[in-house]
Amino acid sequence: MVQLSHVYKTYRDNNHILKNLKLDILKSEFVYLMGPSGAGKTTLFRIMTGFEKATSGQVIVNDFNLDKINNKEISQFRRTIGVVFQDFKLLYDRTVFENVALPLQILGFHQWDICEKVEKIVASVGLAQQINENPIHLSGGEKQRVAIARALVHEPKLIIADEPTGNLDWKMSEEIMELFRTANKKGTTVIIATHDHNLVEKSNQKRVIKIDNGQIYESGEEQPCGQYFKPLKEAGLSIL
Repeated sequence: MVQLSHVYKTYRDNNHILKNLKLDILKSEFVYLMGPSGAGKTTLFRIMTGFEKATSGQVIVNDFNLDKINNKEISQFRRTIGVVFQDFKLLYDRTVFENVALPLQILGFHQWDICEKVEKIVASVGLAQQINENPIHLSGGEKQRVAIARALVHEPKLIIADEPTGNLDWKMSEEIMELFRTANKKGTTVIIATHDHNLVEKSNQKRVIKIDNGQIYESGEEQPCGQYFKPLKEAGLSIL
């Protein structure tokens, strides 16, 4: 489902945001990605969703090789995923209904099916009364729920969510997580970045991947410490 092999993302001045990442996520897994701000979570998500390319290494998602993908294939690829961005990426010249319906329209669903699916998912995120509102008039938490509904409505193979409960209270966070769990039970792979340790601890899904200083390791593993030795060597110190 997701395969990363020797992935680097490097910016100017040899600044490695991601360093030699290796990761395999299987179909139907539910995975939490945790790490401090600036650790590389958002960069990793942008690479996995095709919005950025890795500097080197191989990235395969839903059987698409994202290193060699062309414009036509990227459109096909994005129809297989649902993405929840931190900054929502909503269209403010359209209503809540129209924002959520967009993936279904792109996929060519019939008008009646679109109405049924959108009404159901919008109600499930608690926004039935706002379905005809312009999202510009909604609160941050409400906008986040619209973004989540849009990501789920077409039942994608893979859902990638960047802090999907960050602007929600505990009750709504639990309801949103139940939507992700339901999608996962139907076979959808779910990857969620979060800072919320309580959310992870209360979940039955226990695969937790941590990212720090551009490197990833599974929960329970020791954090790589090789990063500390290079400066010592450069300083001319010998390590016995």
